[in-house]
Amino acid sequence: GTSGTGSGADLRQVWGTQFIGGRLWRNATNGIEVSSSGRTRIMGLDIHDNGANGILGRDADLCQVIGNQFYDDATPRRQDRPIVTVGTSNNWIVTNNVMRAYDHRSGGASLAGANNVVNGNIG
Repeated sequence: GTSGTGSGADLRQVWGTQFIGGRLWRNATNGIEVSSSGRTRIMGLDIHDNGANGILGRDADLCQVIGNQFYDDATPRRQDRPIVTVGTSNNWIVTNNVMRAYDHRSGGASLAGANNVVNGNIG
């Protein structure tokens, strides 16, 4: 869905949420923001043309981002990066996504923490 004022999905202090299939696009900020949450699974979505990032993880742990497409077809591009995590975020698995750097304003994934697994992506 689209939101004129914020993120398409804004998860705060919830654990075990699953987003499977769908589209998050043209939101004012992020497609999905996961804050002080964890064990979130995001699979099989089109996440595009958002005003900030495709996914923002803030102090979020143990999340999986699998098999999604991230891009921005707007002119000029607005979606900065496909996935950004900040703060105490850690232990993210990011795999089998399409998130080519030139499809975004600033490029690829940017993950906080030392225990992430990022592989098998087309980027």
